[in-house]
Amino acid sequence: MGNQGGTKTRGSLLSRVPQSPASTDPQATMTDDTVLPLCARCLKTLKPGSGNFFQIEIHAVADPASPEITESPSLEAIRQEIQSQLSQLEQLSPQEAMDQIRRRVTMHLCNPCFQDWIEHPAGK
Repeated sequence: MGNQGGTKTRGSLLSRVPQSPASTDPQATMTDDTVLPLCARCLKTLKPGSGNFFQIEIHAVADPASPEITESPSLEAIRQEIQSQLSQLEQLSPQEAMDQIRRRVTMHLCNPCFQDWIEHPAGK
């Protein structure tokens, strides 16, 4: 499963799978300092190319529907609402603000953990 649009998710041990040259032997490019992905549930070390895990890509987006407006607010009410929203945003880091709108997560699950997760993604 490749990345869409050429972007890569970084910053997590779970998403750092080394790019290997075209080879049928994944051990051919593994070195002592290669960071292998871990199962996000049981922390089992996963070996790229072995077929023993799934890479899950989650793209969550806040409610995309426009808010329902039942009455026409005054210009002053609109200004106050904008100021209120800006004040709330000033308390957040840029990443926290973006996470309230859109979030992408890449995780890896070993085959047994994947089977449990896919049947109950929100937990039991």
